[in-house]
Amino acid sequence: MRPINFKGTTHYLGAPKDWNRDTQGECISLPVEITPTDDGQYAAFCTSVWQPDEKERKLIAAGMPVALRVWGGQPAVALYIADVEELPMPTAEGGNA
Repeated sequence: MRPINFKGTTHYLGAPKDWNRDTQGECISLPVEITPTDDGQYAAFCTSVWQPDEKERKLIAAGMPVALRVWGGQPAVALYIADVEELPMPTAEGGNA
């Protein structure tokens, strides 16, 4: 699956500080929508949207499970179907990646 830039994106997350590209591979920017708490102090939700390719859609339709991997531990998470508008990914030249 690939992460997509979507209407509602507020931030682009980069690789963790200790990420080693040589041993762990490329870590692309992740478009997310950060929804603050009511007092605006912390992120209540951090949402990313992922688009399965044709092969993955067939596997999901056949009943294969979807796995979630979170770097650095397991916070509270949710998987769901998102009805969002996909936008083009920003480029480094655009200053958003």
